[in-house]
Amino acid sequence: MFVLNEVVFYPNAMNPVILLMLSYFTILISCKSSLKETPAQSIAHFIVHTYLSAHDLKMIKRCERKFSYEAIDLNNDGDLEYFIRFFTAYFCGSGGCNILILNSKFQLITDFSNTSPLIYVDSNTTNGWRNLFMWSNRSYFKIIYNKTIGSYCANSSTKHVENLNLRIKQRSHEMFKDESYKKVYAF
Repeated sequence: MFVLNEVVFYPNAMNPVILLMLSYFTILISCKSSLKETPAQSIAHFIVHTYLSAHDLKMIKRCERKFSYEAIDLNNDGDLEYFIRFFTAYFCGSGGCNILILNSKFQLITDFSNTSPLIYVDSNTTNGWRNLFMWSNRSYFKIIYNKTIGSYCANSSTKHVENLNLRIKQRSHEMFKDESYKKVYAF
């Protein structure tokens, strides 16, 4: 027998307090393991707590805080990367809107500005990452991954592509086709 906070415990007996505590901890542990965030929840958390400042959030009306995402493995490591498209004018300019790429841990890889869907993710790679063809200012640009900076670089590594030929389109995955806009999430 031992006493803890004025409660008597008998090691060989079925003490109701111990049974209740064990049941509570069993339920708590099982609930915690089933509360894994969805990608949309993790992306929303990143947008609100890492990407945007408090000032940014104040500038965006709550009803306009929306995004869509698509996932694809860009570097053949077995983990998905996430393309995020916003649905608010706050992220847009005359040449297009911001599109983000996050890694599988929901950390920023690249923040593209002045970009418009449709994005082609080529099966060909440079530096171990798939090449991207993105629309901006009325033409497509080839975007390659820069290992030195650990990001796609829309400025120094772009190559203007006059016409995106059929061969490139056939070997590419299309991001943000019309069907992808059906799933819109709030942040």
